[in-house]
Amino acid sequence: MASQHVTPAGVFSTGTSSAPTTAELKAALLTAAQLPGGPYTQVPAGSIPGTGALGTCPALSAGGAGVTAQASVFYEAGLYGPYIEEALLQDSLSGAEQMVSALTEAARSCGAIPVTIDGLNLIVTMQAEPFAAIGSQQAAIAVYVAAAGGSAAIHAADIAAVRYGDTVIEVANAGYPVDQALTTEVTAEAYDKVVADGS
Repeated sequence: MASQHVTPAGVFSTGTSSAPTTAELKAALLTAAQLPGGPYTQVPAGSIPGTGALGTCPALSAGGAGVTAQASVFYEAGLYGPYIEEALLQDSLSGAEQMVSALTEAARSCGAIPVTIDGLNLIVTMQAEPFAAIGSQQAAIAVYVAAAGGSAAIHAADIAAVRYGDTVIEVANAGYPVDQALTTEVTAEAYDKVVADGS
């Protein structure tokens, strides 16, 4: 696991200080071969299992209005995971700060979220969790899913967000069980690749 990372200015491979384009963000995404814990297969973009309901949380939709470019990729390593989704989003500095802060605000302000998956009535909850000192700002939440009616909640996914200048790196990791160390490792790898593309 990477420990402390230094955040240089947000400059991508063009060698200019202009904001990265969607094509540049796409090139900065991790490939299947660069992901720890594989082997992985790239699949069409989709929600990480158990996280689709989070879009109804107002705190999570508060940021991102100023996004000028974004790219994402989705991988899976089998029926029980891990499932990894990485997204890179370019915003203003204040917008990027707000997107990262939105994760912990969501865990604080959004309670139980009802959702139906494959005909099952479920309840999704979030909890803020400590995260490694990656980038100049970081946040992470654990996502729990329980059957409506009171069954024990299952830790279904981790979502982490870190900031490199005005670029936000988001990583979601789901599995049965969730490997929290893998969330940190993938996020560190994603951050390091963005920094390398920006140097």
